[in-house]
Amino acid sequence: MNKLKITLFVMVLTAIVAGIYCWIDKIKIPEDPKPPTNQFTQRIEDSIEALKTKPINEFCAPYYNQVTSDINMFSKPLAKTHPFGRFGNSPLENDTWEKNLLKNLYSAYTDKFIQQTKFVFSNPVWNATDLAFIQSEVTKLKSSSFLVHGSRDYNEFVSIQAALNKYKVIASFIWSCKAYSYSKTGLSDRFPIADVHGKIKYAAGLRGAGLENEYVNNCIKLHNDLKDIPQTLFNKHVKYLDGKINYWSDKHSHYSSTLDYNENLHNHIRAEIKEMDNNIYKVSIFNNEYQKLLTKWTADYSKAYVFKYPNP
Repeated sequence: MNKLKITLFVMVLTAIVAGIYCWIDKIKIPEDPKPPTNQFTQRIEDSIEALKTKPINEFCAPYYNQVTSDINMFSKPLAKTHPFGRFGNSPLENDTWEKNLLKNLYSAYTDKFIQQTKFVFSNPVWNATDLAFIQSEVTKLKSSSFLVHGSRDYNEFVSIQAALNKYKVIASFIWSCKAYSYSKTGLSDRFPIADVHGKIKYAAGLRGAGLENEYVNNCIKLHNDLKDIPQTLFNKHVKYLDGKINYWSDKHSHYSSTLDYNENLHNHIRAEIKEMDNNIYKVSIFNNEYQKLLTKWTADYSKAYVFKYPNP
């Protein structure tokens, strides 16, 4: 009997507690009342709505800056007509409107800016001016107190920055290949083939990995520039050998005999020409350029052969 009473008591108590929780759950904490609107708050809200309709193929920072300026201007006291600012009839109303409008404007602009940036990233050619603006704007928007760490916008900024960084790395690499130069003319000097081979492999690896970024992969210009790197570096190699041949040509008079010329000059440079390997460059013009260099150096050998060395 006692066990039955205890069981009934527990059941009743559980029902009471559950009822209390349900009642509490249905109670909604009232939000802070929104201050009354006026012509100035309405004007800003209309401007924010207009921003949301801006096209994605053109940045609208000037518009955003103008609306921000309007909010700052309307929030300031104006003589006797608006002693607390034009957004409200008290400092609290005015400050509340100013904060809410700036927050809503930031949210609308950030969303539009992200859309516009992705439009730029979808193009086959990325304009340097656009990239500079995107970098500047990302830096500015990320510093805002309205940005919530870990939010969608925050993660989008991280993604955009990653694309910008990868683009800079690849563009810098391409530039370094185009500017690559080696012009030493000593007989013991050699064109740095291992370094060049590494650059060619890196370029191929980037292309094979989709430029290591989904946005940067859209930039066809980078793909084309990377594809041209073997040809670019092969041209550097040919230019180096051509310059070395020019430097050492007509030097046969410095040697005591044709044999001396062959052993101490001609054979060294001929061997260096033959070191060129199309398994590294894989370019269509390899044989043509190779033969040009060999023919040019062979012509110097012919001069040395007919040169009349003085009797010892």
